[in-house]
Amino acid sequence: MVVWDSKSNSKIQFEGEICSIAENQKIIDSLHHKISQNSEITFQNNVKIVKCDLPHEEGRPVNLKLNDGTSISSELVIGADGINSIVREATCSKTLKANYEQFGLVATLKFRDISPNLGTAYQKFLPTGPIALLPLDKEHCSLVWTLPSHKAKEYMALNDEDFLYKLNTILSKVSEPSVINEVNRCFDSFMKVQSINESEINGLRYNEVFSRAIFPLGLGHTVNYVNYGAALIGDAAHRIHPLAGLGANLGFSDVKILTDKLEETLTNGDVLGSMTYLKEYESLSQCSNVGPLFMTHMLQRMFCNESQILAAIRGLGLNVVNGIKPLKNLIQSAAANA
Repeated sequence: MVVWDSKSNSKIQFEGEICSIAENQKIIDSLHHKISQNSEITFQNNVKIVKCDLPHEEGRPVNLKLNDGTSISSELVIGADGINSIVREATCSKTLKANYEQFGLVATLKFRDISPNLGTAYQKFLPTGPIALLPLDKEHCSLVWTLPSHKAKEYMALNDEDFLYKLNTILSKVSEPSVINEVNRCFDSFMKVQSINESEINGLRYNEVFSRAIFPLGLGHTVNYVNYGAALIGDAAHRIHPLAGLGANLGFSDVKILTDKLEETLTNGDVLGSMTYLKEYESLSQCSNVGPLFMTHMLQRMFCNESQILAAIRGLGLNVVNGIKPLKNLIQSAAANA
């Protein structure tokens, strides 16, 4: 993986395997397949919750009203209903928020030629936000492009040809000579680190684009993940900028922790919505999530701006980390285990 800053031409280049990328639709298809094999699971499609009534004490049922007019009663509801969660609203928990005034533009791209660096992910930080290229196979990669809200809507309105021209032009733009770049070049020479070869990345060209979509970006963290009869997971509990690619991983971590606690609840003969175990889930998940949320928020503030002073500071930071192998290995190990 190669990460670099367009303002300072500073970089970090990670060697070896950091992570694997799974297409969202394949994950969904796999889950549907598992559900279809379990006769104890009732799956309802094309319905959503319109009202969630939580109990005021432990042991009472949760009542859900659906948009098809039917109702469901349960010991516990798990809110996995995204950033506009109705279950979270029912918990009356306060949520800390920050609006980045940005959208994430996602798409699948096809290389004009087979990628010479198959398996390498690239992320370029622009003043408007990062643009990430994540390999899928020999001919395709996934695009995650952070843009100001108005730009994202403008690019979504372009036809495929104009969109690809805009994308390829931005990717091929070489950093302009500057004092910051010269300082970084001298630092690379001192640390005996090979400078980033921009022509390698700039040489990538795309001639097809599929499945463009945009979604608003922001920071969000719910103060309480649980209440009587309810537990929140994923985007319903926390919202993170995609620049570190941790959103889904944090959600999967919530699922693992909550599943373990529910198993413990049943093993000990307690009611499924026992607040003792739900509070343990909340504590463990929040400890796991707060660090990445804060780190990603600070990176967004540090990189998504035009400040020359911040460009110099972050450029030095990137090059120091890249030049000190034990530190870089530590970061790589943490990223791989996130």
